[in-house]
Amino acid sequence: MVRRALRVQAGHRHRLVRQPPAPRPRQRQPRLRSARPRVLAGRDAGKPVAGSLLAFLVADVDAEHERLSRAGLEIVLPLVTEPWGQRRFQVAAPDGLFVEVLQSVAPDPAWLAANGLGAS
Repeated sequence: MVRRALRVQAGHRHRLVRQPPAPRPRQRQPRLRSARPRVLAGRDAGKPVAGSLLAFLVADVDAEHERLSRAGLEIVLPLVTEPWGQRRFQVAAPDGLFVEVLQSVAPDPAWLAANGLGAS
């Protein structure tokens, strides 16, 4: 199963992302408070989360959004900037897998303070 996942990831990396990955800044990840996460947008909005999501960290998420939109992929989560420091969107790959493309951005200082993650 792991080998299949790695083959799928390699195939999607080749087809979907044509730029080198961005350097990963060190950040604390937010804790999810929901015990039963739900799909946020797209054709499955409101349904319980199930299955897999493949994510790619890129240097320019806006350029990738434009390129994949022009290529005709279904955008299932529109481009959004999250307060915890991610700018991201999701597409449905031709094989039905959901693929998230994201870029690290500066987190919102108010969100950091509200979650006890301010400068120490």
